[in-house]
Amino acid sequence: GGPQAGAPAAARPAVVLPVPCQLPAPPPSFTNRDHELEELDDLRRPGTDGVGVAAISGPGGIGKTWLALHWAHARRDRYPDGQLYVNLRGFDETEEPVPPGTVLRQFLGALGMPAAVIPTGQEAQAALYRSLLADRRLLVVLDNARDSAQVTSLIPGSPGCTVLVTSRNPLTALHTTHSARLLKVGAFSEEESRRMLRRHLGADRMAADPGAVAALVEHSGGLPLALGVLASRAATDPGFPLAALTQELRDPATRLDALETGDLGAGLRAVFRSSYAALDAASARLFLLLGSAPGPDVGLAAAAVLAGLPMSATRTLLSALETAGLVRRLTPARYWMHDLVRLYAAERAAVDLPARELGQALARLVETQAATACAADRLLSPHRLAVPSSPTPLRGASPPGAVPFADAAAALAWFEAELPGLTATQLLAEELGLDQACWRLAWGLTTFLLRRYLTRERLGVWTVALAAAQRIGDPRVLALCHWQAGYAYAHIGADRLSEGLENLNRALELFEQAGDRSGQAQVHHTVAWVWSVRGQPERGLEHARAALRIQHDAGDLVWEANALSALGWIHLQLGEHETARELCEQALTLFRHHHDESGEAATLDTLGGLALRQGAHERALDLYEQCLAVRSGNGNAFQAADTLVGLGDTHHALGQTERAHAAWSEALALYESQHRRDLAERVREKLLRPGSSSAAH
Repeated sequence: GGPQAGAPAAARPAVVLPVPCQLPAPPPSFTNRDHELEELDDLRRPGTDGVGVAAISGPGGIGKTWLALHWAHARRDRYPDGQLYVNLRGFDETEEPVPPGTVLRQFLGALGMPAAVIPTGQEAQAALYRSLLADRRLLVVLDNARDSAQVTSLIPGSPGCTVLVTSRNPLTALHTTHSARLLKVGAFSEEESRRMLRRHLGADRMAADPGAVAALVEHSGGLPLALGVLASRAATDPGFPLAALTQELRDPATRLDALETGDLGAGLRAVFRSSYAALDAASARLFLLLGSAPGPDVGLAAAAVLAGLPMSATRTLLSALETAGLVRRLTPARYWMHDLVRLYAAERAAVDLPARELGQALARLVETQAATACAADRLLSPHRLAVPSSPTPLRGASPPGAVPFADAAAALAWFEAELPGLTATQLLAEELGLDQACWRLAWGLTTFLLRRYLTRERLGVWTVALAAAQRIGDPRVLALCHWQAGYAYAHIGADRLSEGLENLNRALELFEQAGDRSGQAQVHHTVAWVWSVRGQPERGLEHARAALRIQHDAGDLVWEANALSALGWIHLQLGEHETARELCEQALTLFRHHHDESGEAATLDTLGGLALRQGAHERALDLYEQCLAVRSGNGNAFQAADTLVGLGDTHHALGQTERAHAAWSEALALYESQHRRDLAERVREKLLRPGSSSAAH
């Protein structure tokens, strides 16, 4: 995506950024760490140059995040342009670390960039991010980083910005590349531990039971997280005797025995057990279910489905878990659980929840996410082929309904937020044997993944879906999955073309055996596209004609329009201009009558190419700009890149060198981000040709 097509750069409106305030709540009753706080203050002493970067390192539970958030809240007035925050999940044992590109998309969205105009590639996203933050004073907190590579592209270029990175690893490379201050955080001393407890419990309560206090200090091992959870539990009920709490710690079943071995993960388990034991039954049940749910975080609607409760009741339980420090609310309707807390909850769920209850809850979530993905996809692509309805795998229960969306923009935003969780949900569906949901999740994700040109993710979900279809044994489902897997292979590149065609041919056979004419037409349409983009339009011609015959006989006017448009594109490639024009104008009339914006855009693109070849440059400019407006609006970064090339070619033909350069540069950034190297090289050659504004550089 990019600025409005055709507008000169100087005339484009300036971006007005919102002021993000993403910091989670500051840690209550923060104490100690005076030396570390002074170190952080030194980042912005008068006379310091560049971006202030601090890499705060130390073991899990040591209080790195508390330190960063306490300082960030205390110094918020230094950053009038806002604060950005993300948990990078660098040490999650069940989820992959959050890729920098995902974070950049989230940050750009928080800075006011609509999803449709955010580039798909990491380098382009990082460049836009740095541009937005130029000359601004903003604080960025990058929590739980795996390594320096995960955060490098998230560091702004503006000297007014400050970045706090927390990690279990010392990020020494950041010192080399960004002159980062390396701040190692250690355990509290005995006196510091007592000081922290005193802030939570008060001096009188501490003095009343010195033996219990000594036990708390001893079994906490100087870990602020352990001290914080225990003190919080004791503080919630002033009448609760500290001796009772320390007795749990002394009990072989509950004590912090693992801390004695230095195993922080095991020790923290004991801390979480204390907090878990204090929950009421309903909150405890939700805690266990959340620990077993896929993905790095969960939306309120999904949590309600998991619990089998209304959203209002679920929100109340989540608030109780938030109060207990077991979940964090990221947004009004999205919740996050610390990686170690989540691991502990999953372990307890295997023991404390009946297997049938846990299985039904996870199946509910899987089925609802699959239904919601398909419903969201329908809003993005309302004329897509209808798929077989999914029988419910929940014995004696009706299939869960989809979470509703107001419009296509809301559906697109849902996919942006849920993508990591949805791919994890598909793997959970496979694990649970929910094969119908497994392939339907892939179906629901396809339009979004295609428009974002997330080709490897698309191939991944369809590989899993195809295996599920083979287990199901339904010929039409198998045909659908071979078709989409073949389409995904063809998008990966020429080296996977044979696998793509093999799957597409198998899909065609299965649709023919099933007598499914509509399915046959779809595969013919895809094969025609495959050969055309590989520079062999004559091989795609018969497939496009076959698709048109079938769709015309079926009376499906929207897909007849798609076939007409595809055939027009092929005739344009073959140099048969008049035939191409007639076919595309027929298609355009049908698309507009049936309000199919995606089809309309594809046809406008072809007509723009035709007008350009025939020398009708002003008409080509108008057609390309109309096309780009639609593709930018619906988030179709994949095809928007192609349109930008045509737009640049047209500006060049009109002698508008600067505008041509701007459009080609935008296209180049998209192609590079989408790893479409051959097309990127062609555009690079255009930018370097004599007369281009970049050729002189």
